[in-house]
Amino acid sequence: MKKLLVIAFVMVAAFALAEINLSVFGGYAFTITSTPVDAASASYIDVALDLTYGISNQFDAGAGVGFAYFLNSAATELINASQNAFTLDIFAVGKYSIGIDDNSKVVMRVFGGASIPELDFKSLGYVFGAGAFYSRKYEGMRIGLGASVEMRNYGEGKSMTSVPVGVRIDVSF
Repeated sequence: MKKLLVIAFVMVAAFALAEINLSVFGGYAFTITSTPVDAASASYIDVALDLTYGISNQFDAGAGVGFAYFLNSAATELINASQNAFTLDIFAVGKYSIGIDDNSKVVMRVFGGASIPELDFKSLGYVFGAGAFYSRKYEGMRIGLGASVEMRNYGEGKSMTSVPVGVRIDVSF
């Protein structure tokens, strides 16, 4: 227990000394392909929260939490869930920024980690994704639009590839 407290204290101290970036993403995802085929019409609303810190001038790394709520019953066969299916995603994230001018930039984001359908650890899967966002600075925060490609896998023969399109808000502390 003492080791965990020391590790938690070191992590909090590291974040306290670094510039912390908080990103909130919300979007609509439509499925490109899936196995089983019946889940191909699955679509979902995706919400994510990233907490990153700057490693270099253009690169940030950190962790995030996401929530995907499936809008129709097509995903029930994919994740062995009820009709109102959802997943909780816990992932590592990396972001690389390319500045266009003083107020705008393109942010490329990659992430990957665990995906837990309906908080049932027996159905534990994983999620990976990569995307690009154009963001512009407004009053101390950045607002951006973009899209990504996201792959979810929940065991043998249960996977989907989707495209979340949405809005991102970045705030630096």
